[in-house]
Amino acid sequence: MERVFTKMNWYKKASRTFSEHVRDTINADLNTPIFITENYEIVDGAHRTAKAFLLKKKINAIILTKDEINKAYLPEDSDYVGQIYRDEDKNEYSVTKLIELYGKRKTIALNPKIILKQSKNVWGKKVNIYEVMEEAQKGLK
Repeated sequence: MERVFTKMNWYKKASRTFSEHVRDTINADLNTPIFITENYEIVDGAHRTAKAFLLKKKINAIILTKDEINKAYLPEDSDYVGQIYRDEDKNEYSVTKLIELYGKRKTIALNPKIILKQSKNVWGKKVNIYEVMEEAQKGLK
């Protein structure tokens, strides 16, 4: 069965709390590039993007095609317990696999505002990325 990439939604088996998102935004490593779709939607790197936005810095990004993202899918019986992302069909793919496949690719520097605008629901409906950034801003001062 061919997997079809649709809309991205952030998901983790052990959901993070609001304060954990704030902490992860403050501690995000801006030296690690983010992964985005051709439409500038975040595949991996929401916390790094939020931090770059707050610090008024550009973010290094690797743009992936739908086919490239599909190559990083995990098998359904995977025991992978790190961050797991899903599309609307609940297919999973691994950040570790993305780094393994594309981590050495040349990056482009982008304004994080563009990426955040395209990825409005990056953390889903439970956590508002802008509320996280507002709280993280206090910790970055």
